Amino acid sequence: MGAELDHRLIGYAGLWFDGQDAQVMTVGTASTHQGRGVGRLLLDALVARARELGAQVVLLEVRVDNEPALRLYAAAGFEQLGRRRGYYQPENVDAWTMRLPLQQADD
Repeated sequence: MGAELDHRLIGYAGLWFDGQDAQVMTVGTASTHQGRGVGRLLLDALVARARELGAQVVLLEVRVDNEPALRLYAAAGFEQLGRRRGYYQPENVDAWTMRLPLQQADD
């Protein structure tokens, strides 16, 4: 999915669903629009879509040094599960694995 302003793409996001869990594949915001809530709107839309699909949890990996993304995910309620060593290649940068449990309407 994408976010546009004046017919220009200012953000994008993707979700993968395996029939049980959803995984955030990407959330990106144009540098000129970072800090303006675009990433949060896109993330909220991904979580809403995961709920619609019946996902029980939303998972993601994020670079350990990506402070804006870590703040975004923490503010949305994601919890850190663990660290994946050397996940981002070729930089050999670690990633935090994170998850957001979803409560279904009938829970």
